[in-house]
Amino acid sequence: MGPFQYNEEMNEYHIFDGKSSTKLYHCFVCGGVLSESKRDEKFYAVDNEEMNRIKNLCSEIKTIQEAISKLGNPDFDYPHGTVVSEVGDSGRIKSSAFRSIIYTQLSKTAEISFTETKTGTAFLSIRGKPKE
Repeated sequence: MGPFQYNEEMNEYHIFDGKSSTKLYHCFVCGGVLSESKRDEKFYAVDNEEMNRIKNLCSEIKTIQEAISKLGNPDFDYPHGTVVSEVGDSGRIKSSAFRSIIYTQLSKTAEISFTETKTGTAFLSIRGKPKE
């Protein structure tokens, strides 16, 4: 598979560098606008007011345990939810799994997740909920 990928479900083109993906909005050959994404049909948009409300709610949360203490038990708790792979000095790939928790009932439009890092802190992610 080359660096350019088409996601049929979302009707989107992406360029993939082996680690991350970036959505393309224009054709890299002619500069024309690519077809409209179906993402808005599949996921809710989180407006600025709701985004700010969630950020304020979670502003002092620094660990998974603090999230659970403040927000209650998550709807999903994945002990090995996020896997990060790195190439070590020897050239061997080392993978580490980190705990992720997800809250789906704290917002009408957003899923709120926390992912643990190797230092034990957690970072917040906010994404639109899937539409049913």
